[in-house]
Amino acid sequence: MYFLIKTILIAFITWIAGPTLPWYGAVIVPMAFFIIFPSKGINAFLSGFLGVGLLWLALSFQLNEANGSLLADKMALLFGFNSGNWLILITWGLGGIAGGIGALAGYSARQLVFPNKKKERGGYYSA
Repeated sequence: MYFLIKTILIAFITWIAGPTLPWYGAVIVPMAFFIIFPSKGINAFLSGFLGVGLLWLALSFQLNEANGSLLADKMALLFGFNSGNWLILITWGLGGIAGGIGALAGYSARQLVFPNKKKERGGYYSA
């Protein structure tokens, strides 16, 4: 699968599972995805980071606009920020990190079960 398709699938599955799973469902979905589908480590992390991060960014922006930015602005004042938009960016970063770590954990679990068989190349220490 290609990088963009993986990212969109992770965001879509996380969005579908969101109402039934707690917040750490954003870690479980990319983990399960990369246990099932093979990928490389950095691609898995970036796919999970962007998929979950952009989903959380869109959802928090939607909720912020729905209530006229009242809650975000009041919470931003409590945390010492000037605007509630900073909280939206922090939400994007935290969601992205959670999704990326979940995807990397799924990649690592797949590598434990199905390790890559590398061909031995004769070298200095080969017999």
